[in-house]
Amino acid sequence: MPTLKHHYKVIKPVGEGKFSTVFLAKHRKSGRKVAIKHVDKNDEEFSIGLLESEVSIMKAIDHPNVVRLFDVFDSDESFDMVLEYVKGGELFDMIVDHGAYSEADASSIMTQILEAVAYLHEHDIVHRDLKPENLLCEQKKSGRLVVKIADFGLSKMLDEDVILATACGTPGYVAPEVLEQETATGYDSEVDMWACGVIMYILLCGFPPFYEDDMPALFDQILEGRYDYPAPYWDGVSASARDLIDHLLVVDPAARLTARQALAHPWISGTSASQDVLETFPEQLAKWNAKRKLKAAVRVVMLSNSLAAFAGGSTS
Repeated sequence: MPTLKHHYKVIKPVGEGKFSTVFLAKHRKSGRKVAIKHVDKNDEEFSIGLLESEVSIMKAIDHPNVVRLFDVFDSDESFDMVLEYVKGGELFDMIVDHGAYSEADASSIMTQILEAVAYLHEHDIVHRDLKPENLLCEQKKSGRLVVKIADFGLSKMLDEDVILATACGTPGYVAPEVLEQETATGYDSEVDMWACGVIMYILLCGFPPFYEDDMPALFDQILEGRYDYPAPYWDGVSASARDLIDHLLVVDPAARLTARQALAHPWISGTSASQDVLETFPEQLAKWNAKRKLKAAVRVVMLSNSLAAFAGGSTS
């Protein structure tokens, strides 16, 4: 039976998640570049159930702002997903490199994210881990950034008979109801809308609304929905933008905007997003982005060893 290496030439590692390593590869016949999400079955964190769920969800998705799944290879040693390669990499890295940036740019990015989230929710899919690392982008010849949501490892299909209650996600982006363990009602797709609010906040000032280094303090801040718009970083941001954030970062999930409602907000659908350059944004995002990536750097040093093991000691 043909294996993954019969079809694809592994080039280099390009990222690492909690349960997997991502490699850049090329289809041997067509030359098309792809990303391969590689999971070692010998890893103690390996869960075939989670992977099968991720594959099932990705096979059901077809949207221009969501990374596509092309193929799956399941062997005794590993489980490999062949995915669309998004050459621009992480969205926030490209924004830092891009330079001048306005509210209108942020509105265009949020529109794409919200369109994808609306599509997912309308297909009864909750992502549960929306964050910068899972937002990829590429720049078209026109200069427009195209954003794509990636990594459905924590995603779930909604079912009327199943309550989502697992505490999962990334601390700074997790919704209050996920942290609130006392409730028996669980949570729903609204958790993704909270994460959209956090992402939008960062897209306008360059740092997150919930920022405590101490985890209990961070969770208290989230549970209380305690954030502000500090000067001078928010001085040039419109009231309309703040209004949309305030309707996303709502502690009560029932009062939070849905993705479709957010898309109808004037900051998204109208002309209230300013064209003026956000003066303090580039420096703030560069600082915060560097700090975020530094925390992940300890994991990156292991990637070269992962490549050697995955490619059988050779990238040919």
